[in-house]
This record gives sequence, structure tokens and C-alpha cells, in this order.
Amino acid sequence: MRKYFLSRPAPALTGTHSTRLRCRLPDQLHEDYCITELTLVSLGDVYDTQKLLELPMLVGHYHMSP
Repeated sequence: MRKYFLSRPAPALTGTHSTRLRCRLPDQLHEDYCITELTLVSLGDVYDTQKLLELPMLVGHYHMSP
């Protein structure tokens, strides 16, 4: 059972919180092949659109590599 305790991140994120957000995305992609809206919105507060598109592509590259 997955539990996410984050509703919407505060404007000023700490390094630890930002790191947890970046780690949540690959975990979700490897488990379900999708990203939850909560994760996407949370990452959208930290990254611009270009980075939001690049992160899943990077994870997919490593997932497909032998």
C-alpha cells in the first residue's frame, strides 16, 4: 500500500524535500508506468515544463537499458 503524506509542497523547498520528490517519480514509473497527478503538481512547483518532460524520458531510458 502506498501512502503519500504530501498535499502540495510549500513554496520554499528544502534539499531533502526536493530530493524526495525526484525519487518519487522513478519509483512510480517503475511500479505502475505512470505518474500520479500529486507528484506531477509537486514537481511542477520545482521544475519548469522542459524538465518535467525530461525527467520521465530519463527514467525510461534507464528502465529500458540492458
